[in-house]
Amino acid sequence: MKRGFKRLFAVLTPLWIVYCLFVYPMQRRAQAEKIEQHEFQDCYQGTPDLKGCSDWAKIKAGTDLWTLRAFYSRESWFLALVVVLVPLLAYGCCRVIVWVAHGFAPSS
Repeated sequence: MKRGFKRLFAVLTPLWIVYCLFVYPMQRRAQAEKIEQHEFQDCYQGTPDLKGCSDWAKIKAGTDLWTLRAFYSRESWFLALVVVLVPLLAYGCCRVIVWVAHGFAPSS
């Protein structure tokens, strides 16, 4: 049981790190790009100013905030905490739950 739990933790922790560092900002960038397209279309239908509508849509959607470089520079301390503390807290909570489930018996 202990070995399986540690193996599961060893597999899930790198997945969590990859999600936090790469997948999440890419998802948010994709959402911002959809908003940017919608805002651009709305603006361009009202006034056919290509450059002005493009700039407005980028600012409104915040697309530039979700590049990896901008995300890392803006969220560096928070990312460090999330990447380290969340797995440690999850591991500690799971260990306590297992310990309680086994009737507070000392591990051998």
